[in-house]
Amino acid sequence: MEKSFYELTRSILYKNRLALICLGLALSMGGCDNDSSSSSCDKSEEICTAESKSFDADNCECVEAECDISEETCAASNKDFDSANCSCVAKKCDKTEKSCADENKDFDPDKCACVGKKCDKTEKSCADENKDFDPDNCACVEKTCDKSEESCAAEDKSFDADNCACVEKACDKSEESCAAEYKSFDADNCACVEKTCDKSEEICAVEDRAFDESLCACIVKDCDKTEETCAAENKSFDIVDCACVEKTCDKSEEICAAEDRAFDESLCACIVKDCDKTEETCAEDNKTFNIVDCECVERACDKSEAICAAENKLFDADKCACVEKACDKSEAICAADNKDFDADKCACVEKKCPKTEESCAAEGKKLNADNCVCDLVCDGVKKGHKLDPNATVLKYSEFGAVGDGKTEDLNALIKTHECANKYHLNVKADKDATYYVAAMEGGAIVKTDTDWTGANFIIDDSKVGIDKRGKNLFNVRSDEKEQCLVGTAKDCPNKLKTLKRHQNKIDGLNLPKKSIVMVVNNKVKQYIREGLNQNDGTDQQDIIVVDKEGNVDKNAPIMWDYKEITSAKFIPMDEKPLTLKGGTFTTIANQAESKYNYYARGINIQRSNVTVDGLVHYVKGELDHGAPYSGILTMSNCANILVKNSTFTAHKTYKTIGSAGKEVSMGTYDIGPARVIHLTFDNCKQTTDILDTNYWGIMGSNFCKDIVVKDCTFSRFDAHQGVANVTITGSKLGHQCLNAIGEGLLKVENSTLYGSSFINLRSDYGSTWHGDVEIKNCTWVPKQGKKISSANLIGGSFTGQHYFGYECYMPTTITIDGLTVDDSKHDSSYGGIYLLGDITKVKTAADEKAMKYKYHVTETINIKNFSSASKKKWRLSSNTYMYRNVKVNEK
Repeated sequence: MEKSFYELTRSILYKNRLALICLGLALSMGGCDNDSSSSSCDKSEEICTAESKSFDADNCECVEAECDISEETCAASNKDFDSANCSCVAKKCDKTEKSCADENKDFDPDKCACVGKKCDKTEKSCADENKDFDPDNCACVEKTCDKSEESCAAEDKSFDADNCACVEKACDKSEESCAAEYKSFDADNCACVEKTCDKSEEICAVEDRAFDESLCACIVKDCDKTEETCAAENKSFDIVDCACVEKTCDKSEEICAAEDRAFDESLCACIVKDCDKTEETCAEDNKTFNIVDCECVERACDKSEAICAAENKLFDADKCACVEKACDKSEAICAADNKDFDADKCACVEKKCPKTEESCAAEGKKLNADNCVCDLVCDGVKKGHKLDPNATVLKYSEFGAVGDGKTEDLNALIKTHECANKYHLNVKADKDATYYVAAMEGGAIVKTDTDWTGANFIIDDSKVGIDKRGKNLFNVRSDEKEQCLVGTAKDCPNKLKTLKRHQNKIDGLNLPKKSIVMVVNNKVKQYIREGLNQNDGTDQQDIIVVDKEGNVDKNAPIMWDYKEITSAKFIPMDEKPLTLKGGTFTTIANQAESKYNYYARGINIQRSNVTVDGLVHYVKGELDHGAPYSGILTMSNCANILVKNSTFTAHKTYKTIGSAGKEVSMGTYDIGPARVIHLTFDNCKQTTDILDTNYWGIMGSNFCKDIVVKDCTFSRFDAHQGVANVTITGSKLGHQCLNAIGEGLLKVENSTLYGSSFINLRSDYGSTWHGDVEIKNCTWVPKQGKKISSANLIGGSFTGQHYFGYECYMPTTITIDGLTVDDSKHDSSYGGIYLLGDITKVKTAADEKAMKYKYHVTETINIKNFSSASKKKWRLSSNTYMYRNVKVNEK
């Protein structure tokens, strides 16, 4: 605390009065003896302490003690500063028990305030009545509905007021209404869609019919009926079956009456009433009677080439008659012999095959002249088995897979997918089969939809050494080729020079269509890890989605400034989705040493627009040691990946020696995304208990953007080397909870978390989140419900002495709207949770100055609807200096 000029002067004179006295004696008596032996001191430490002063031994006096307390430090504790005693004292209170009683309230001496009387209602007691708790009125009130017509309409659903829910809209389409439009009914989307044709030239050829593409039908070859010949019989022409069928009548007595005509049922026509003409009267004029219009009209020939051909005769125009042919063959006679009729030769000849060796070769197939079809040409087909040339799906058993759980089936799996990829066919596993795979040189390449429903796969790693560990069983790939943007390749354009953080458009790329773009600057290192797994960092890099016009997907922004780009490439995105469905996979764990030798033995996706639906993974045979896995499901360099309705298994946690030479924990993430954009997990879970600390976390990512975890139960969500934008909704996160560094919006809603911190900002990468955090309607059970003395909602650690390759930030704005803390188990020293952890340990300006690297702390916290089982209010932090400028808005 600064002293005034008067106080400073007084202190100097006071401290030096002995010197002045001595100077006077010296002048008057010739000297002054300061030897302590000649004079005893009447002051001491004890005497000065009793006077709340310090002992000055040199001058034998009690002097004012310097005060290390200030008004600001006392204000932070909601107290007043007592400068006389250099202490913080309780504020003078203008409230009393009596004055509060007059307001029908209780007196809180700690807050010097009148507060609401203690309430006999709680959130839990109201919840038991299926009601909401109103703390202002100490009452249970009817629940308010958080749904409405508008919110349901935004989900394209209807609002059910009785159940306060959004329900699927009633569908106004049906099989019948779509059939009237000559379309198919899509029940999932309540829509009429274009019919897919289930016929082809090959299918019709098997039926010995011709394919009519416009009708999507197989019709009779060389039909001897026509619309004209059928009309002559007053019938309709059925082109598919080459037949004349009875007409349906579009007239009736009512329709004819409206025209003031009579209805003739035999003719299905409206005719003139009271006609004065007849066939006889018209015949007298050598004319034909038109009964419809009651007229005599010129006679027309009632014969034609078509009519006569139908009778297997010739048409004589002069006689207007059908006369006998000279030929004894006909279309019908030849068709009976499965031959064609050659009218010029009056003979039945062999049918011509529409297929040729050349046309089959163009399809990558081989002509089967006997059946006039193009056969599939594939390696590895089971001996004695012939592939259906019209097949749309292949099975593993067709290529020799045994599926008994003991016989090695890898080669059959590989060959099946090779054939399917060649002819764009889907693959379906054999029901109830168990395919066994051990050591492998390579896995199957998957480029088409694959259905593993009802099948099992055993991946036996118990005897697979580290030299065979890096081959995935299934590798989902695209036919799109990776292309160069910046690099040393001969045809590389090298036009991309720099990029700016959050740049919205990149000019001059000339991409063929929407693509994944990956950029690198190897002259800059980032994510330089600190701690027991320390490293030298990785090259600065980004993965983004860019359309043909160069627009960057805003949900996956460019995260860094690139002063230089040393390499860049792009991969056009597949527009057609690919689906992997079902399948139960069991890994028999490896028995290698507990070192960082990762096994990649699962399903790897490097293609955009892929859905994984219903995958199940188990782990068996884990020992007290073993090498880690990359995960049963890994993905990289892709976008738009959906994993739904799937089950995973956590692996045991092992110990190994880290790069700093000390023992560290080591484990396996069963899910491992890296450089993935728009990744969603929907309704997924794990077989192991999410609170069991013997098992490693289920999921860890690197360089990803826009991750959504919806309705999932996971032991861990982890973003190592940066993520942009994360949403956790309707989920549970277990003992390793939510760990992240990155930027953008980190949103957690309607979820329950069990971690020591609600959000842990990873200290080994700088405890940085350059963006905002939103927490809404969540429950936090600190330390999995164990006894606590303190807990931090946002945790981390930043020494300020290590450079990570970037500036580090805490979330700029933290918004909390609805947070329930289950802190019922706590010790006597517990005073409530801290919103912000003591991350930097900086307690003074000197500490802050000693930091080599700056740390940007949170600016604003907005909080409302907070409650805790302990009934204790939240506290900002144990470190009041670090967060001295944080603005807290509480409602």
